[in-house]
Amino acid sequence: MFDEAYFEESNFVKEEYSYLSHADNELYDDVMHVCFNLDSKYFHQLGVTATSVLENNPQFRFVFHVFIDNIAEADVAKVKQVVEKYKCDFHIYIMEMEPFSHFHLRNKRYSHVGYFRVYMPKILRKFTKKYLYIDADMLCVNSLQPFLD
Repeated sequence: MFDEAYFEESNFVKEEYSYLSHADNELYDDVMHVCFNLDSKYFHQLGVTATSVLENNPQFRFVFHVFIDNIAEADVAKVKQVVEKYKCDFHIYIMEMEPFSHFHLRNKRYSHVGYFRVYMPKILRKFTKKYLYIDADMLCVNSLQPFLD
């Protein structure tokens, strides 16, 4: 049995970075929270996915939440560029890998970062009651309005 203190954020999130656009919220129809979990080698794909979401949904203000094992300074610079260009927000959570290290992996090509999704709701409840999870290797080719409806 786990002690309730085990599930504290500090046991799972090593570091948290927030890059905020300070966009005027009144310019947007709605705010949409979008979440990703990935290991650092897929950060480029995340950029493509996030850009496709932003380009196809200019009527929304987006807040992206990225749960990741590590992040390079070059990737942080790219996040800052996206925040500036699209007036969105990015929250990046560097996750502690140890709590997930003993979880089962069916195939060696998979990573323990997939289990970050288990902890996402605990973090995100302070921001929103609903969010959209997207794999980092997808493309958005149309409006996400149906997900808000």
